[in-house]
Amino acid sequence: MQETLSRALAENDIRHIYLVGGSLPDWREEGERFLQLADSVQQVIKRSIPVTLGSGALPADMLEEFRSRQLVDAACFN
Repeated sequence: MQETLSRALAENDIRHIYLVGGSLPDWREEGERFLQLADSVQQVIKRSIPVTLGSGALPADMLEEFRSRQLVDAACFN
């Protein structure tokens, strides 16, 4: 995913990234997956592009972790 994102950035002007991946029955498991994904994205973009978390739902403490680590700029729950 990081390689694909790097190549896309080299070829295009990307103005926003929206992270999706389907909902899991376990909100905490879904949150862990999205934390890994958001961290991987930030390693490539280095906070130069706004990122939105598009999860189904997450526990409040996990949302706080996204905020405190500055992994996403917004969350939009389906």
